[in-house]
Order: sequence, then structure tokens, then C-alpha cells
Amino acid sequence: MGRKRLIEEAELIKYIDRYLYEELNGVPDKLTAANISRYLKSNDFNIEPRIISRDKAAMAHIRALQESYESANPSVKPVVFKPLDIDAFLKTNSSPQAMRRALVERDQYYSDVADGAALITQKMKKLEADQNTVQEELTAVKEELKAERERITSYKVENKQLSANNQALKKTIDTYIKPAIAEELLKRDGYLSSSTETLVTSEDFDEKIISADAKIENPLMQEMLDAFED
Repeated sequence: MGRKRLIEEAELIKYIDRYLYEELNGVPDKLTAANISRYLKSNDFNIEPRIISRDKAAMAHIRALQESYESANPSVKPVVFKPLDIDAFLKTNSSPQAMRRALVERDQYYSDVADGAALITQKMKKLEADQNTVQEELTAVKEELKAERERITSYKVENKQLSANNQALKKTIDTYIKPAIAEELLKRDGYLSSSTETLVTSEDFDEKIISADAKIENPLMQEMLDAFED
């Protein structure tokens, strides 16, 4: 007749789940036989780690929990300091077999820590490379903006000069050309004496004034007149 179980299989699995969600916040990285044993002892079950390790159903349940978590969180690696309670460690791993298993578990934990640190370093390097690329693009945009501002400034200076030239030309037309043409028209209509001195001579008037049926030799001028007609 075998020895009576200190805890039933279903009860053990129930406490494993309770430990996982009450103490580990659903993260099974510390779901080990030694930790489960300490949790059970805090709940009045004197269960050693070796009993949990030998329970096939309990260990299968632990592996299923870990695999499920890893598949759902493939990149999550705990990178935290894990203090060692030496007295508790020696007490719960008193046999050579238990000590060997506990050391293997701890070695695996720090292997995971190293993998997590390497992953973080890799992500940091990628972020730094992305930041450098963005900085280079920003510098290029700033240079383009500077060049565009210089072009705008140049256009403003050119426009100012054209406006000044236009004003000077308009003033000349208003002051000299328009009155002179008007005077010549008045002379032809008999309102002014032919002897009145003007800036525009009769010959200039005939040559320079464009009538509706006049033939334009200058193609550029003809194009301008066609544009007015449109």
C-alpha cells in the first residue's frame, strides 16, 4: 500500500494557479517547484519541492502555463534582479538532486535575463539608427527651407525693383506722353493752334498712334493687342 498523498493532485494544481495569479501576476517565469513549495507552506501544506517535481500532472500543468504565456508574449523577457534567500534555498534544496535542479533553474533564469538585456540593446540600437535617419531628414528639410526663403527674398527684391520701374514709367507716361498726345488731338480738331509747341509732332502722331485697322508689324505687339481683344 502506497503512502498517503500530502495533497491531492487537483488541489495541488489549484494552488499552482492561485500562486501564479495571486503572487506572480500571471507571469510564469518564477513558477518553479521551490517557489510553489514555499507558497504551499505558507498555506499550511508541508510540501517539499521534490514532491511537486515528481507529480507528472502538476509539472505538465506548469509547462502548459509557461508555453501558453510564451506563445502569447514571444518577446517578453523578465530583466529584474532576483535576490537569493540562501537559507531558504539550502533548506528547500537539501539533497544533491534538488540542489542540482535548483541551480539549473537559476542558471536558466539568468540566461533569460541575458537574452532580455540583449533584446533591449538591439531595440535601442535600432531606435538610435531611426533617430539618426530622422535627424538627417530634418536637416535636409531645414536646408531646403533656407534655400526657399532665400529665393523668396530674391523675388521680393526683384518685385520691388520692378514696381519702382513701373511707377517711374507710369509717371513718365502720365506727365509727358498722355498730355502731348492729347494736345496733338486737340490741334487736329482745331481746338489748339498748329503753332502750339508739343512734345509730339504731327509725323510722330501718324507713326505712333495705332488705329483699329492699322497693320502691326511687331509680332509681340500684335499678340498683346489680340490678348486685349479676347
